[in-house]
Amino acid sequence: MTEIAGSGPVAVDADVRWAMHAVRTHCPIEWPQGSRCLNCRAPFPCSTYGWAFDVLVNAGWNASQIDALDSRTGPWS
Repeated sequence: MTEIAGSGPVAVDADVRWAMHAVRTHCPIEWPQGSRCLNCRAPFPCSTYGWAFDVLVNAGWNASQIDALDSRTGPWS
């Protein structure tokens, strides 16, 4: 993110692209211990997903649009 004087952080195109990729790859899967990140296996939401979610919200996305990025056909795909 880029900081613009007096306006706080602003998402730039590169941040949004990385955030979209992060949301797709750091998505929740169910384990016996609870919901975990598919990529890093940390408890979900992991820190990468949290960062990506914040970037996309900052860029004007809503939660439904962010959830739609998860296009898996099954729980392990």
